[in-house]
Amino acid sequence: MKNLLLKITFLILLSFNGYCQDKGKSEIGISAAILPTEDVVNETLVRIVDLFFPSHRHVNVDNVSVFGSYKYFVSEKIAVGGTIGYNSSAKPFNYETWNRRYDGIKVLTVAGEGSFYYLKRRDISLYALSGMGYFIVPSDNDNTNYPNYNNFGITMQLTPIGVRFGKKFGGFAEIGYGYKGLVNMGINLKL
Repeated sequence: MKNLLLKITFLILLSFNGYCQDKGKSEIGISAAILPTEDVVNETLVRIVDLFFPSHRHVNVDNVSVFGSYKYFVSEKIAVGGTIGYNSSAKPFNYETWNRRYDGIKVLTVAGEGSFYYLKRRDISLYALSGMGYFIVPSDNDNTNYPNYNNFGITMQLTPIGVRFGKKFGGFAEIGYGYKGLVNMGINLKL
């Protein structure tokens, strides 16, 4: 009886662990980000100024980016990868007067990312993500009225909480700050 109970327990534990074995696997995904901030350093400085001078608010809610991402699981809890994003209506800042320069420029973002998984279950995972890379403004956006606008810069993302639902095919939602915005939602596939 004791031997039978031990075998049943072993089989249950073996099958439970089988759901979470992602080491050596990959994941691809597409998503949309609300309120992305490609130029994180300057945007943060502007937000700090906004705290002290509230009449100069720069909040914009019609700004959405689209991303394609890839992750490779180096262990059960750590994944590394990258992302490429496109924002067709970015709102760059004028660094000298703290005002928006002009609306609707196109921005391409390329970044490396790392994810740490707090919790992994059969159908749900909780994780944190951080990333760093470059944002690039294509040369067709050059405007002679704004000759000192930078065409590239360093960008970052910090996402303290992300949740993924599903087994092989799933959906995800992330809350953070940076090039993937305040809210980033999409779908992904484990390979």
